[in-house]
Amino acid sequence: MMHSVANFLYSVSPKVKSITDFEYRMVEEIKQHERVSEKLDDDALRYSIFYLKECLRKNKISDFYLLVKVFALVREAAWRALQKKHYDVQLLSGIILANGGIAEMATGEGKTLTATLPIVLWAMHDKGVHVATSNQYLAERDLELMKPVYDLLGFSSAVLKEKDTPQLKIQRYLADITYGCGYTFGFDYLRDQLAIIHRKTPPLGSRFCGYLNGEKNVDDVVQMQRGQHFALIDELDSVLIDEARTPLVLSSKGDNTGTGNDVYSYANEMSKVLEVEQDFIVDYKAKTLDITDKGVEKVSGLVDENRIRGIKYPWSFYIRQALRANHLFRKDVDYVVEDDKVMIVDASTGRKFADRSWNQGLHQAVQAKEGVEISDENTTLGKITRQKYYSLYECIGGMTGTAAGSEKELWNLYGLVVTSIPTRKPPQRKLLPTRIFTTKQVKFQAIADEIANIAKTKQPILVGTKTIEDSEKLSAILKEKNIVHKVLNAKYDQEEADIVAVAGQAGSITIATNMAGRGTDIPLGEGVPEMGGLFVIAAERNDSKRIDRQLVGRCARQGQPGTAQFFISFEDDLIYNNVEKAPRSKKDEVDKKYVDMFDKVQRQVEIRHYAQRREMQRYDSWMEELLVKVGKK
Repeated sequence: MMHSVANFLYSVSPKVKSITDFEYRMVEEIKQHERVSEKLDDDALRYSIFYLKECLRKNKISDFYLLVKVFALVREAAWRALQKKHYDVQLLSGIILANGGIAEMATGEGKTLTATLPIVLWAMHDKGVHVATSNQYLAERDLELMKPVYDLLGFSSAVLKEKDTPQLKIQRYLADITYGCGYTFGFDYLRDQLAIIHRKTPPLGSRFCGYLNGEKNVDDVVQMQRGQHFALIDELDSVLIDEARTPLVLSSKGDNTGTGNDVYSYANEMSKVLEVEQDFIVDYKAKTLDITDKGVEKVSGLVDENRIRGIKYPWSFYIRQALRANHLFRKDVDYVVEDDKVMIVDASTGRKFADRSWNQGLHQAVQAKEGVEISDENTTLGKITRQKYYSLYECIGGMTGTAAGSEKELWNLYGLVVTSIPTRKPPQRKLLPTRIFTTKQVKFQAIADEIANIAKTKQPILVGTKTIEDSEKLSAILKEKNIVHKVLNAKYDQEEADIVAVAGQAGSITIATNMAGRGTDIPLGEGVPEMGGLFVIAAERNDSKRIDRQLVGRCARQGQPGTAQFFISFEDDLIYNNVEKAPRSKKDEVDKKYVDMFDKVQRQVEIRHYAQRREMQRYDSWMEELLVKVGKK
């Protein structure tokens, strides 16, 4: 798609690109064509789309003029449907995206509206466009906001929902434009591949009989997707980097009729008799755990053989998973318990996933630990890495406010070039000096004191915590001080839209996990800009600097004022999990010189995670070559 233009725009380099004079000229060309579109009525707008489709089908229009004319029509349609007109910087971003690049747009610069430009351009091919978001909330919100534009131009659109039946998904994929979570597209692809692999060979002669009866080919497999053609990825670095170390694994409920699930409860009971250091060694920083020979001997000597007859794995395996569940996985950090079910919480987004589970009996071990009903262990049916899945598309483009710093990885793993888009208005964000504390408790008290001081001015405050547990600890301290506030985390995700809607109002105080990071637009209330805008307090550094930047980006959007400040401690996960011996001090608050240490550790973690993603890609490539050699591809 648009290869001739793309080849002109990009050279093979992992560096962040700047906008070129050629792209600025394209913007002027689009606005000139829009003057013609302004004179058309709605029916004529739709006919123009139909006419351009015919020109494209007959190869009677160049890539350049197709982009210019379609963008002009979309810009006019957005004005009529939404009373919004794409700014020049949004047109520039659309050009980058349409040519299969990454547009790094500052937070608040209007990515949702920008997306309509390449989406409609790609939809002209009638192959289906997939719009991948980082979570379900954004998928539903973005389509709801932009659907009037698509409707006006005559394009059908739909959003994938977690509980859709296969029949419903088929209909949604038949739409010109389909929104959904990034992982949903990957899982549906796996389901389609399994359907193809497991199709039954029809009886001899059935195809001929079916033909005589006017039936379709009896061994045709009805797939949900129409193929992988065009994909626009919102918050691209979240989908292709933050989540890329976890492959998409499609599984089904296993059958534990041989042993039942009592073995997990029994292993949980037995694990309590083991002592740290003597019977098992746990490394909290590396999140690893090993049973010693003495530990194996102890549990073997105490076990009731009648309770482990016919078990699937060695007995020590169940004990080890029980120990991992009790010592390495934390409630309200790694998972939540709702309606007697264990739900995994994604660390980078702060969101819970009801349909995800840990494998190899770990999920069952956590269920036994929490005393809830133990589900059957899942059986893996198929898996694919995100790197492999998105390489299947003819063309992908992506938007994010935090691609800089990851441009090398995005080029090396995906062949995508990052282009920095200038802001429409000069930024007015104040970033105050980081405050560093020796313990988490002292840090939370300092945050509460700071909130109390800011609250006197009625300036709205957003505090970002890394875990549900921390958000609730801070909330408890604020309650003790009689400070009225709201909490947004995975336990209260149903209230997300309502909480976000008022988070920018005067006097509002919101404590939130990373749910309030990516894609969250917090509108400022009346008089708030004059107060200094939204005040963002980051209560911890994340493993990735990009996630930190997402939180900071909730304030000072679109040229508005705003302030951000980090409060961190030596007990934060970044230090605790990655530093052999954390610094000590008799003071509660320490010197700013330690900021360099946090920066260094964060960078080391990012490098380690990049190496893991790179290794996954190499393994994919090796498997691909192997399958070709043995004749299975």
